[in-house]
Amino acid sequence: MNPDRAYRPEFDQRVIEMGREGKWWAEMALGLGINLPEFYAMMREHWSFARAVEQADQECWDWWWNQAAAALRSDDSHRFNLAAWTAAMRFWFGPEALATGVRPLRVTDWSIRERR
Repeated sequence: MNPDRAYRPEFDQRVIEMGREGKWWAEMALGLGINLPEFYAMMREHWSFARAVEQADQECWDWWWNQAAAALRSDDSHRFNLAAWTAAMRFWFGPEALATGVRPLRVTDWSIRERR
């Protein structure tokens, strides 16, 4: 890992905030000024960062569901693109993402995450 891009404790809160904006790992890495391999290394090497990414995943999940709910409640609900939203959910969270009550995979479950 590039020492200029080393983990800093403030990264924990920053990834949670980015999750609240609906951003996913590549966008979070970019927001931290690092690349994805460095992002993954930080998750493996810093437990607090891995837990923050886990919370960011949930925040991101909530953001995406809230987008659909808000669109359906609006006067422009006929403009909601269900196909695009569904494709995004499947892309970010996997095909099981649309099942009721299914939460995102835990980042601590590396056997699953590393295959994606």
